[in-house]
Order: sequence, then structure tokens, then C-alpha cells
Amino acid sequence: MRYLTRRLGLFLVTLWAALTVNFIIPRVMPGNEAQAVLATFRNINPAALHALDIQFGVNVHQSILVSYFQYLGNCLTGQFGVTAQGVPVMSEITSKLPWTLGLVGVTTIIAFLIGTLAGAVSAWRRGGRFDAILPPFLFVISTIPVFFIGLLLIYAFAVKLNWLPLGGNYSIGATPSLSPSFIGDVLKHAVLPGLSLVIVTAGLWVYSMRNNMITTISEDYVKTAQAKGLTNRRIMSDYAA
Repeated sequence: MRYLTRRLGLFLVTLWAALTVNFIIPRVMPGNEAQAVLATFRNINPAALHALDIQFGVNVHQSILVSYFQYLGNCLTGQFGVTAQGVPVMSEITSKLPWTLGLVGVTTIIAFLIGTLAGAVSAWRRGGRFDAILPPFLFVISTIPVFFIGLLLIYAFAVKLNWLPLGGNYSIGATPSLSPSFIGDVLKHAVLPGLSLVIVTAGLWVYSMRNNMITTISEDYVKTAQAKGLTNRRIMSDYAA
């Protein structure tokens, strides 16, 4: 219980710090949200700027302390304001959340399976060619930002080869349903973002599994299984892994 309380306290402090930094940085920068939206226009209409100030909740006459506590209260109650297009931010989040959870959830499982299997084989055959090539390669890949990997995949498979779509959840004009054609269309759109996440995150699972399994291989029960004459595959999968 004490451990959970300490972890919860650390989470609350981290959350408060992140919200505070997010509050301070835009306010020490020149301009505000409304001016940023109208920055692409040459002649800024004062009435339009004032309307955007009201829409974005910009109040230059309000003290910074009052704005800060109002900002914290809005974050805690889910009042995140509106986007530059006037759409409530919470509506944008709720509309995108199922797709995000589905994509991240599936890719996490795939990356876990690939990384765990590769890490187990790498640890069992440590010092070999497989162990010398794959883990370092995946570790280097895992340090690259996922959006950069995504851009490379988009350029290769969507722009140059035209095999996969550039973006979106499904094709424009398609009607969401449980039909095989629509499901296939969704999966086709999920290939590039899903592959980007798998490539970047699989390396972390490889190193975690490899290091843990190397420690486990030296345990007495693994040596006992070897002394019994069990096959290496069974010892690796059923005992060490």
C-alpha cells in the first residue's frame, strides 16, 4: 500500500509539473493563440482577432495566477477548449481515441511477440551471428523517432511505390461497417503507422527479454533440465523463456 501511495504521489507531481510547463511555455512566447491563427493573413481585422481571443479564452486583463488556476481547473474537468478550426478539443480526442487505442494496442502485442521471441533466441545463442546483428540493429532503430520512420515508409510505399494509402483511417467515401471490404480497407490504412510503431518498439522488447533470459539461463533448474537430456528447444521455450 505504501508503494502504491508513493507511486501515485509521484504520478500526481509529474502531472502537475507537465501541466505547469505546458501553461508557461506558450505565455512566455510572443503573441497568443489567436494571433498565431491569423498570422497567415496580411491584414488582421481587429474584430476577427477579438472574436478569436474570446473563442480561445485569451484574456490579457486577467492576472497570470488566476489564469493558471483556471487552466488547471479546466484540465481536470476535461475542458480543453477548441481547435483552430473551432472544434472542441474533447470531441477531437474522443473521435480519434478508439482508432489510437486499436492501433497502439495491436502493434504493442505484435512488437512484444516479435521482440520476446527474438530476444529469447538471441540470449540462447549469445555470441553467435544472430546475437551480434539483430539486437544492436533493433536497438539503433529504436532510438530513431517513430515519426521519422513513418515518413520514410510513407515515401517508399505510398509515394514511390503507391502500394499503400498516405493517411487516414479508411478511404474517403467508405461507409463504416463490419463488412470484410471495410475491415480490409481499415487494415490497409493501418499498415504504415502500425509498421512504424512495431519497428521502433520491438527493439526494446528484444533487449529486455535477452538480458532477463541470460540471467535465467544460469539458474539451477535450467541446468537440471540440461542434465536430464531435454532438447535445447524445449529448455529454451519451456524453462528459460
